[in-house]
Amino acid sequence: MGKKKESTSRDLEQLADALGKNQFDRRLGKSRLTYRQLIVATSLVLVALIAYFSVTLYRNRDLSEEALERYAARYVATEASDFDFKWTEKSVNKLVAKDSQKGTLLADIYRKYGKATKAELIKEEAKSDGFKLIYETNHFDLQIPYQSVTLSFKKRNGKFRLFEKEASLELTTYKSDWGHVFDIEKSDLSDLKTGYIGIDPEKYPTAASLYKKFGKPNKIVYESYGGAEDMHWYYYHPEADEWNLDDYVIFYFQKHPGDKDFHLSVVTTVFDGEEMHR
Repeated sequence: MGKKKESTSRDLEQLADALGKNQFDRRLGKSRLTYRQLIVATSLVLVALIAYFSVTLYRNRDLSEEALERYAARYVATEASDFDFKWTEKSVNKLVAKDSQKGTLLADIYRKYGKATKAELIKEEAKSDGFKLIYETNHFDLQIPYQSVTLSFKKRNGKFRLFEKEASLELTTYKSDWGHVFDIEKSDLSDLKTGYIGIDPEKYPTAASLYKKFGKPNKIVYESYGGAEDMHWYYYHPEADEWNLDDYVIFYFQKHPGDKDFHLSVVTTVFDGEEMHR
């Protein structure tokens, strides 16, 4: 009887040892699996990081002058059927031109406005692969009026972004009339306050108010550069052999960031041969 109990006891101990060993092996197996999964996951992250930095380094590489010329040429139309001038002063003003990550992407501009008519490298921005795209209405034919938009790009973290913009455009907000009859008197201008330079705009006449008072100018020249805009309105005798050989009035307006309209900066007049600036 005693031997039977001892045998049973040993069997139970052996069973306990076997169960313990099995449990240990299972835990060890799970630990090995978790460890292998951790190694795989870490390896995948390292591969992704290496790929990311490799692509970034490739994008940020300095292009040779020849390579940059070839790259810029991708965005230039070679025939009239590839070009469509879609620019207005409003579309130009929506673009963000900043020497930072906030500048509008070249890819976005190209997607919306298509190919330019000319590309030029910016030598002083060679380290950043700087170049300009120029859109001109009369590049392929003699369109009237002549309009142009010049956009300057350079590379930021591997992507080309806009950092400067210029434009000379036909306005959509104010229209000119070449045949407008000159009927401005010197006395009509005496009360106009001039001198606007971006401070206290409410103190200066707006373009809208002068448009209403004097009608459409014979000619408008609009320009945009950086964050500011300006325009010249020309009122003259259209029947004269040359517009500046008779009486004329030129309004020069400025519009700064935050302004809702243009404000009067300078008035140039010629009445009876006497020229005045104020």
